[in-house]
Amino acid sequence: MIEIEHEKKVIQFSYSEMGKRHEELNLENQDSIFVGKVCNDTYCLAVADGVSSCKCAKKGSEAAIDTVKRLAFKLSESELGIDDSDEIRRFVVRDWKSHFDGSWNDYGTTLNFVVWCNGDVVIGQIGDGLIVSKLGDEHILVTDMDEFYTVETYALAEAVLKSSFKVRTKKNINNFIAIAMTDGIGKELDLDAIDAFQGYLVTLVKEKEERERNIEIELWMNHLREKNDDDKTIGLLVLEEKV
Repeated sequence: MIEIEHEKKVIQFSYSEMGKRHEELNLENQDSIFVGKVCNDTYCLAVADGVSSCKCAKKGSEAAIDTVKRLAFKLSESELGIDDSDEIRRFVVRDWKSHFDGSWNDYGTTLNFVVWCNGDVVIGQIGDGLIVSKLGDEHILVTDMDEFYTVETYALAEAVLKSSFKVRTKKNINNFIAIAMTDGIGKELDLDAIDAFQGYLVTLVKEKEERERNIEIELWMNHLREKNDDDKTIGLLVLEEKV
């Protein structure tokens, strides 16, 4: 499904589709996504990929999205500080776990998110996936794709290593671009050309007519489907000036 919203200088875009493997097994799309406004002067982009080996993977990814929205609200109310990365980590893990009564390992999910709150930005990642961002003039890439062939899969689950939960924060950012995606897309991108990809996606969403945009996205997805049969989810959030 494609959803696009324009609010003043805010651009929001999301796309998600079920992978062929899940379709053949009669499973659901285990990715979840949210792009949008949470409350006054607070926006977030969150993408979660339920771990296929977990029996409640979709519920786990949905809960992760809900947790990021709660994090955004806490930041907007100054109940959490932008400078305390460890407390942000603790909140995300504890809040996600609070969604479930059973074994947390049944709900395992990766999570990639960006929160913009009144000029402050929090970027977080647990597990695979990819975040591409431009905060003012600074380009930031967050990924574990260089560890793609590791035997370990980091995710929200019963045990979460602090070192596996990446958090970056920046202050006084009034113009930014953020793209987050699950590994069904991210692992196929050329990281050496990632800035060009970012510019291409922003132009596609901002300037192309709906029919032309849909055709280009479908062609791109067809190419990715030939490479892997994973669920594929991507989101874009752009703030061109303070709103």
